[in-house]
Amino acid sequence: MSIEQKRLVPASSASEYQHLFKDCFPETAGTSIETAEHYLWKYGALGKAAPAFEFGAYERARLVGYYGALPFTYHVSGSPHMAGMVCDVMTDSHMRGKGIFTMQGRYATEKMAKEGVSFVTGYPIRPSVLPGHIKVGWKVAFDLPVYFKLLDPATLLAPRGLRALAPVVRPLCAAYQTVARGLAPRDDSGVCRQFAPDEFFALPEYQAFQKAWSSQYQIYLVRTADFFRWRLSAPATSYRILAQYHGRELTGIAVVRNSIIDNLDVTAVVDLMILSEHASAAGALHREVERFARESRTAVVVIMTTRPDAARWRLYRYGFLRSPVKFKLILKWLSEAPVPAPFWQAEAWHLSWADTDNL
Repeated sequence: MSIEQKRLVPASSASEYQHLFKDCFPETAGTSIETAEHYLWKYGALGKAAPAFEFGAYERARLVGYYGALPFTYHVSGSPHMAGMVCDVMTDSHMRGKGIFTMQGRYATEKMAKEGVSFVTGYPIRPSVLPGHIKVGWKVAFDLPVYFKLLDPATLLAPRGLRALAPVVRPLCAAYQTVARGLAPRDDSGVCRQFAPDEFFALPEYQAFQKAWSSQYQIYLVRTADFFRWRLSAPATSYRILAQYHGRELTGIAVVRNSIIDNLDVTAVVDLMILSEHASAAGALHREVERFARESRTAVVVIMTTRPDAARWRLYRYGFLRSPVKFKLILKWLSEAPVPAPFWQAEAWHLSWADTDNL
């Protein structure tokens, strides 16, 4: 088997990419994710720290493997670093088991290291892909659980043939939410407003908020207005910004999107940022998220985050429970500089779906 590996020109391989993507992810058939427009959005230049990284593996001029990474800027212990968020790692279904995955992982990360990428991140949920990453030097840093707040038990039970349990579960769910609200911090000084992304990121207070918020973490994705304008503009998606104010000061943000996960209509909190000195007033923001979900007629509010942030934000007191679903953060340090001390520590990071290409 003769495989030729290439660095591809960013956003120039739509037809080859689509063909391989449909083979590797047949569950996306009929969705916007499999379209050329989505590919061009993801790998185009807008909102990124540098041109996207795309690598192809070819057998006789046919694309049989693909390895993509999006260049994001992270602050790590006070210094900016370019990171590659690895996504769309694919091998032709007829070519699996031949080492292409491992071959591409080694080739791509070596190339990115030479182009100034300090580290790469990944968020696999399928255990089958982990051995290939581990083989070329990736390490599992920690788990990223998905937390959920159940609003309507009937919609959760019905698809599983358990609708008859709804009258029993509904009052239990309501009681739990009542107890959670009673345990939540009492501070009603927060006032919330809703915005469309373009409207919100034109506001002058976002820059001041982002600067104050970022001082709370040792490692975080730099969330510039340009980054969010790109991140929240994927084809066939719709996001809302729920913003919490104390007087005129912006003190918290929830980026939300309605979606379907495991055949359930959910409201996903794609990003959550709260100033620590106003954490006791975050109940207003949580209530606004719940109100948005109920008006959208979704059954569940879901959020992916680290366990330390779940504790910091008191998610349990706001009615969330930890689900059995969890992603893993995997990392590979590429720079010749020493690995920063907090790099492998969950409490150092702020992470959400905004750091990924999901949702």
